[in-house]
Amino acid sequence: MSTIITNTAPAILKKLFDERMEALRKAELATEVEIKPLFSLLVKVRATHEGKGRIPFTIIPQRSGLPFYERMTKVSFNGNPGVTYIYDEHRIINPNQRIPRGHYLMAGIEDGRGMLGVKPSVCLQQFDRFGRFPCTAAEGITMAMYEPEILRHHYLNLTGTVYDGNRLLCLFLNGKIIPWLGAVYGDYSAPQYGSPSCEGRLSLSAY
Repeated sequence: MSTIITNTAPAILKKLFDERMEALRKAELATEVEIKPLFSLLVKVRATHEGKGRIPFTIIPQRSGLPFYERMTKVSFNGNPGVTYIYDEHRIINPNQRIPRGHYLMAGIEDGRGMLGVKPSVCLQQFDRFGRFPCTAAEGITMAMYEPEILRHHYLNLTGTVYDGNRLLCLFLNGKIIPWLGAVYGDYSAPQYGSPSCEGRLSLSAY
């Protein structure tokens, strides 16, 4: 069902919003009633972004008790559902990130291709310099759920999240066919890995 709330955002953003809302409904990650209020935030989103790998916004579902392994099952690449063996989520933090408690829009996204092969520490410095925010694991998983073809182009270093104190979470294709959320040690990035980022997080709920 399309949104019917009056809004001055461009039609391209409204169309993308409806597509994202329907994807969340089908994945049973959120209902239309829960997501539709976020439509009012589209007026704060820029419709045009220069360069490949730029996404105006995406909707991030926030639900109590939604573990990474469940989120990963919603990522499908050529019919193969995503996998992770990271279950001890009490060891996962999003340092220095203001994450809304409820569903929100992640706006002004760069999907990581602009940071291919760049060390995570350097990416974090660049994000801070230009007023951007590193994507968290939940955000990266959701991006891949909406657009799994990103993983065909490159893999994701999710520098907004830290696991077990000093491990980086990354999203890649295991055997080039299965979406996989894993954790690695060290400040290292292979040429096919990039760190996605965003301009900000828009929400109607508290942080």
